[in-house]
Amino acid sequence: MGETVGRKTAVHSRGRGEKEGPDVTGKKELVAEAVTAAKSIQTPSAPSTNVYNVGKMKAMFMNSFLRLPGVREALSAQRQAVLRRETIPREPEVIVIDGDGDDLWSANVDKVNVSRNPEKIRFPDTGPTDKCKCAFDCFRDDLFECKDLKLAVCKGTGIGVKATATVHAGSIIGNYTGVLTTHDFAADKEQTSDYALELQLRSTRNEKVYINATTCGGMTRMMNHSCDAACHFVEMRNRANVVVMVVTKRTIEEEEEVTVDYVDPWFDCVCGAPNCRS
Repeated sequence: MGETVGRKTAVHSRGRGEKEGPDVTGKKELVAEAVTAAKSIQTPSAPSTNVYNVGKMKAMFMNSFLRLPGVREALSAQRQAVLRRETIPREPEVIVIDGDGDDLWSANVDKVNVSRNPEKIRFPDTGPTDKCKCAFDCFRDDLFECKDLKLAVCKGTGIGVKATATVHAGSIIGNYTGVLTTHDFAADKEQTSDYALELQLRSTRNEKVYINATTCGGMTRMMNHSCDAACHFVEMRNRANVVVMVVTKRTIEEEEEVTVDYVDPWFDCVCGAPNCRS
């Protein structure tokens, strides 16, 4: 795809296209190596003979997410657990927000909770809405932004995201943020981005819209791909507001890496899952 940048970095911050190297003894040495690689200045590599399609990293609508195997069953089990807990008297819960690994965050990437919109892109207004009409029960009253996350060095994939507590099915991990742009990365063979995610919904001008998290973003931009991921990108709308959330389809245990399925990755996957598509 023309002059690609960062596809051959020794340890990519998202774990793309790299083979697992020898074990490194000592946590400090492993962290230092990953941080150095993630913050190093990336240089263009030679033109690739392979054809990649950045646009294959896409969000899906909630209806499609709920049709994934096992999702409805997991959400139903979680709902029943919530209902059982509500019948038990208990003290108010105190939520402790864990440190998010600022020492592993790239210095040249801004942290943002809301996507920037320099092109002033607008989306069609869905009009007044009432009770959620999506298929099945999306548990809109149970969804929340998860705070039990941290940046960590993950074996074989470099810097990634891990859970610091149990995260249940149906939880919103966070908003995939970056810069909204109508630049068509899928069609442009010269200008590429490892962090461009294509929206399903088009703008009011019928243009493709991407969220490009190259220069800014949140915790979700650091999540590595897995062919057996616990999360998916889910596109949500409220009137003319469009966001992409990372939503869990199964329970994630404490210290488990939080991964997301890129659907059709354009790199040599090293996730090691039994159903790995590489």
